[in-house]
Amino acid sequence: MTDVEQVLEPAQPIRELLALEDWSWEAVFDRVERFLQDRVPMEGLVFVVVSRPAVSGTPARIYRLFARQEGGYRPLYLFSRCPFLDGVADTCAARWWGDLSQFEPVSIASEFERYLRERGARSVLVVPVVHGAKVGDESFAVVLGFYHSQGGQYNEEALRRLEVWLPVLALVFQLVHLHQSYQLRRIHTGIIRDISTAAIAELFSSGRLYERAVELIQERFQFYDVAVLEVDWEARQLRLVAHAGRYPYYQNLDYVQSVEMGILGLVAREGQPYVANDVQNDPYYINPFPHDLQVRSELALPIFVGQQVAAVLEIQSETVGAFADADVDALEVLARLLGQIVRTGRSIQELRHFEEFNRQVLDTMPAAIAHLDSSQRIVYANSQFLALFRCDPSNLLFRPLSEVVPSYLFYEQGLQSLFEQLAQVRGCGMLTEVKIEPSDLSRRLDVRLCRTDTEPPEYILIVQDVTSRVLQINQMRKLHRLAMELQRTLDVDALCRLILTSVTAGPGFGLNRAVIFLYDEQEKLFVERHAVGPSSAQEAYDIWQRIPFQRLEEYFEEARRDTVQSDVSIYRRYTQIRATDGEVRALVARRQPFLVRDAEAESSSLVRALRALSTAEEVVIMPLIARNRLLGVIVADNLITRQAIDAQMLETLSAFASQAALALANALAYRELEAAYKELQEARDRLSQQEKLAIIGQMAAHVAHEIRNPLVAIGGYARRICQTSRDETAVRRAEVILREAERLELILKEVMDFASPFTSMRFQTVSLEQLVREVCDVILVAAQEANVQIVVEAAPDLPPVRADADRMKQVFHNLAKNAIEAMPEGGTLTFRLYPEGGQVVAEVEDTGVGIDPESQKRLFEPFFTTKRHGSGLGLAITKRIVEHHEGTIEVCSKPGGGTKFTIRLPRAQE
Repeated sequence: MTDVEQVLEPAQPIRELLALEDWSWEAVFDRVERFLQDRVPMEGLVFVVVSRPAVSGTPARIYRLFARQEGGYRPLYLFSRCPFLDGVADTCAARWWGDLSQFEPVSIASEFERYLRERGARSVLVVPVVHGAKVGDESFAVVLGFYHSQGGQYNEEALRRLEVWLPVLALVFQLVHLHQSYQLRRIHTGIIRDISTAAIAELFSSGRLYERAVELIQERFQFYDVAVLEVDWEARQLRLVAHAGRYPYYQNLDYVQSVEMGILGLVAREGQPYVANDVQNDPYYINPFPHDLQVRSELALPIFVGQQVAAVLEIQSETVGAFADADVDALEVLARLLGQIVRTGRSIQELRHFEEFNRQVLDTMPAAIAHLDSSQRIVYANSQFLALFRCDPSNLLFRPLSEVVPSYLFYEQGLQSLFEQLAQVRGCGMLTEVKIEPSDLSRRLDVRLCRTDTEPPEYILIVQDVTSRVLQINQMRKLHRLAMELQRTLDVDALCRLILTSVTAGPGFGLNRAVIFLYDEQEKLFVERHAVGPSSAQEAYDIWQRIPFQRLEEYFEEARRDTVQSDVSIYRRYTQIRATDGEVRALVARRQPFLVRDAEAESSSLVRALRALSTAEEVVIMPLIARNRLLGVIVADNLITRQAIDAQMLETLSAFASQAALALANALAYRELEAAYKELQEARDRLSQQEKLAIIGQMAAHVAHEIRNPLVAIGGYARRICQTSRDETAVRRAEVILREAERLELILKEVMDFASPFTSMRFQTVSLEQLVREVCDVILVAAQEANVQIVVEAAPDLPPVRADADRMKQVFHNLAKNAIEAMPEGGTLTFRLYPEGGQVVAEVEDTGVGIDPESQKRLFEPFFTTKRHGSGLGLAITKRIVEHHEGTIEVCSKPGGGTKFTIRLPRAQE
């Protein structure tokens, strides 16, 4: 039978499949199962509807799993993560398993796989039927999952027989989806129509209109809860005014929240809809009642009245992925409609009071306005004019303007000249940035004078306070100066001081106190670097009375020297705050400086810990972010003056924080580069020193070898003369020769030790305290003869080290011997042993004559010595032994103040 015959043969079942009466997914899936049960081997069939919404805040895909239950197909699971089905939906390629039990559980998505395994499925065939279909902006797909308890049921032949029917099934599924979308839009249209009808009766009551709207939405959609919260911008609050549904905390309409909090606050501030189709993973969702976990999805839409958000429409669902694009579009239209209705009602009310409104509008305008007659007498002045020029309204009318405004404004600043110019021609004149008082340098005015077309002419005087604009310009100049100053500094500590000086100094931002933390990514710690400002009001008063006004450059110069005055003095409390990766990411996501008033309202323990640093009413937190990397944070307040930090200040601080972060990133990068360069130089010096020592060692070994044999002969003959000769003079001279020969032998031994490659070192776990005490026993007699007291200070539970015991004894013996020789008048030789991090530290300190700085620089060089008869190899050998133990040795000394050698060795691994 050909493929065409296969298609034409079951025409009646296909017609029955297409003759849909019930357009639900459940009914269609039931028919499709009956249609396929004799055509594809199966014991069971599941359907997965995959949607890809276009709305923000929605997972990339939402899966709904339908399976047969008692009475027909039912939706069992709703999930948003399914890597395998993602691949099938993306590629539109079928896949099958001959034996599912051979695969690890992670081979399929958890809900999909769990359902199949619970039913003992071994053979599985997954076929995408609809791929990339779209309704509006939302795309969807349908995936069929066949399963059988016997293995090997599905192969390419079974798939080929099924593919003949896939176009028919795809048509059916697309018709169902289109029908459901059409029905959904009918519901949306009906709601909009009903609310429009209700609006006629509720035109003048926004509260009643909101109540009717939420009732209709909740009734038609059956959401968990629908609510409207009005925005009080003065109090910065959202207040619940209407609600319908089952959310228990809205029943009494007494819910109030900050406009700075959560998804509702975000929508109110930004004026954009927001969808959270999985609130548990949404960064903006805040559950004000944590013990209630019913809400799984949330949609919030702004209701505009004019250009301002007047309320927020909130819709809650108990289901993940509850809001599709069509829902959002319709509800957004509804929100706009509500705003327009409220605005229309308010406009009608305002028209009823038009005469009163015309008068009040001038009083509410930000500019000072006065109406003058042809003789420049005041006919009307609004409240801003009265306040600006401190006028008494009882005797203002019909007074000449020259008697009301300051004389310097009228005569000296040019207002009289404007009147004279406009008397000749119609038009208007302008005075820019005029001072309101000569002594008040912070107030600036723009003055506009307009002449009317009436006869006789009249005048409109408009005076606008442009102080904020001037301040913004000055702020921009200040930011430019600060940025240039910060970019010049590459030292991290100096830069931190400059940043804090900029935040707290009077010519800067003038905040009372500030502290800067740098973030340690490895330790996940915020470490306090510097802090600035007085700790009390009395201290602040004393400082501010004592310090004269300085230019910003002078503060910067003092900050670089770390010698600034007490009001900007730098100190450290060494505070450390631990943070999780999630808290750091949340701080990066906020990016901009923000105010914290109530620490309990913050979900982040990091923000609460930063807030706890200050007892001020409000604290500003400024993240320092460069290239999406958190470098640190600044915490500042006005504890002393209690001056509020307004939005304009936050905006300026935001620009400054960006510049500071870039400068800090450059300084940290420079420090890392400098450290790498220094390490490279040290490695080069070590290599050069090793090459030099190798050459010296080879030469010394050769010379020592050539000298040893003659020296042994000289010593032997001198010893023979001392034993056999009767000539006292000859014996005395032979003894001198013998002593010098023995001294040369000791020098040769040191040379050979220095030249030896240390290849025969035997490392074992040893106790440094035991080695030191054994060395003390050896040198005890010599110390007593030199009137030197030996002290051993060892920390309890001192960790062992891996070392060659004999070589380390040689190290301590050399240092102890040198120390005793450095104390000709007697003194104290102290051994200190203690752990430090992953190392064990040994200090050998004497109270001797000390070493001058020049000699300290060459102390470990071969053949350098300050002794009369020394070889200059003892300390060089000591350093080589320590370095072969992967340790370090340092010296600290000053003439007359004793000498201390510090050895650091890695502790033995357990």
